[in-house]
Amino acid sequence: MIDKSSNIHTGTCTNITTVSTTLRSVLNNINENRGRTYIYPQKMIIDFLGKSLEELGFSVTVSAEDNYSNHVVLNDYSEDVVLQLFNSTENNNRLGFLFPRNPGAVGNMGSFFNSGIACRVTIRMIGQGVGKTRNALILGQNAVPQLTNIYIIYFTTVKYLPTGEEKKAAIITFGAECYFTPYDIDWTFLPGFSSKLNTLASGNTYWQLLGRVNNEKTKHDPFSSYYLLRNNDFPVIPVTTMDGLWEFPDIIMNPYGFLSDDSTSETTKYNFSSGVIYEIGDGKYLCYSNSVDAYLLRLE
Repeated sequence: MIDKSSNIHTGTCTNITTVSTTLRSVLNNINENRGRTYIYPQKMIIDFLGKSLEELGFSVTVSAEDNYSNHVVLNDYSEDVVLQLFNSTENNNRLGFLFPRNPGAVGNMGSFFNSGIACRVTIRMIGQGVGKTRNALILGQNAVPQLTNIYIIYFTTVKYLPTGEEKKAAIITFGAECYFTPYDIDWTFLPGFSSKLNTLASGNTYWQLLGRVNNEKTKHDPFSSYYLLRNNDFPVIPVTTMDGLWEFPDIIMNPYGFLSDDSTSETTKYNFSSGVIYEIGDGKYLCYSNSVDAYLLRLE
C-alpha cells in the first residue's frame, strides 16, 4: 500500500470579483455559478492542485487560464475524469467532477483552500497508487493531511445492480456528503451532448449521492437496524446510492444497529477510531471518521 504526500503549496492571490456571462450545458459545464465570482483564488488553487498531483506521480492537464474553465484532468484514469473547483464566494470553495450535459454534483468545502488572499493546497495519496482503484487522495491545506480528514477523492469500482455491469468511478467525500461519478461510460448518446447552447441544462444530482447521509443510517434496507443482533462478525454491507441502483463493493458501512434484545436505540458494536486503517476480512479499510455518517474505504 502506497502512502505518499505532495509538497505544501501556498501563495497570495488577488481577490477580485468578476462575472462570466457565458454558460454552457454540455460536457464542460458543472454548475451555473461556475467561474462567475472570485476567479483569482480558484485559478491559483486549481494550479496548486495540479502541481500536487504531479508530485504524486499523476499525469494531469491543468486549465486555469480564464474565469470560465478551471479544472484538472487526471489522465491516468481517463480524459473524462475532470476535477473542477470554483469559488462561489470569496472564501467558499466548491469542488466536483465534470459530468456530461447536466451539471454534476458539487460539494461545499467552505474556506478550505483559501481564506481571503491566502491560498494553500497539499494532497496525500494512500492506497494502490496512480491510476488504480482502491486509491484515496486526501486533500489538505498547509500541513500533510491526516487520515481523519473528511475531504477525500476516492477511486473505486461501482456495480449497476439492474444489470450487474461494473464500471469505474470517482467519489468525493465532503464529511457526511459523498457523490460519485462513473467515468468509463460513453455518454455521447445523450441528447445535446455536443450542444452549443449558452444556457444551463439543469438535471438532478440526487442519483450521484451515496446512501447514508444526514443520519439516515437505516436507509439501506428494512432490517439494517437489527443486523448486529444476528452477526457476531463484522457485517460487510456495501454502500449503495440513494436510489439503490449503484453498489460500491469497496465501500462498507460504519455499522450501527441494536446490540441486544432490550436495546431502545442504535449504537455501534465496534470501537472504531477516526484515522485508523483496519484489516477486515481480506482487505484493509480506512476509517476516516468514526461517525454515523462515515464509511470505510478499502485501500488494499
